[in-house]
Amino acid sequence: MIITIDGPSGAGKTSLAKSLARRLGIIYLDSGALYRAITLEALKKGFDKDRIIKSILPGLKLTIKIAEKMRLWINGEEITEEIRNPEVTREIWWVCRIPQVREKVNNILREYARNRNVVVEGRDMGSVVFPHASYKIYLTASLEERARRRCKELKEKGKEAHFTQVKNAIEERDKRDSKRKLAPLTVPKGALFIDNTHLSIEETIDQILAFINRDEN
Repeated sequence: MIITIDGPSGAGKTSLAKSLARRLGIIYLDSGALYRAITLEALKKGFDKDRIIKSILPGLKLTIKIAEKMRLWINGEEITEEIRNPEVTREIWWVCRIPQVREKVNNILREYARNRNVVVEGRDMGSVVFPHASYKIYLTASLEERARRRCKELKEKGKEAHFTQVKNAIEERDKRDSKRKLAPLTVPKGALFIDNTHLSIEETIDQILAFINRDEN
């Protein structure tokens, strides 16, 4: 069983995916971690598009192991914690936009998910990566609510956050994601559309479980 959760930035996809996976007793597969892994490798070996395509991707061996959490290795070296470094966060945005990188990540995700029960979230999981997923969810919330959540998250990490700036950044991200040529943000065919502006994670999960149970019955 594959459950995909798509949606815009700040909608709460990651928190929902983790909670839903725990509730169902299945695997949470973090697609963003794979993009972070490739970004980290690029930072170490030469950070330009041609080098990534010609030198890094062909011999890249990414290993995934999931127990309590998802752990990653590149060519035998564990990088689970290292991929969360600020340098990776700053540079990942453009690495994700390289078609060959997306193809590599998508193939890894598909291979790992084969014959497993997983929840995976992103911006094109149900539309591109797993178009035949068992269940597809599209999660969104109002722009103001997503900005409020992002500000709260940043402040909890001890970072400065100005609501208007955060809101404008998310709005700009929405436009870029929706208009990009490669795997644009869209509602996957057959997806359950959930606006969780006024919903808790548990209430959102209840809607998803009702959707799954209704389909099975």
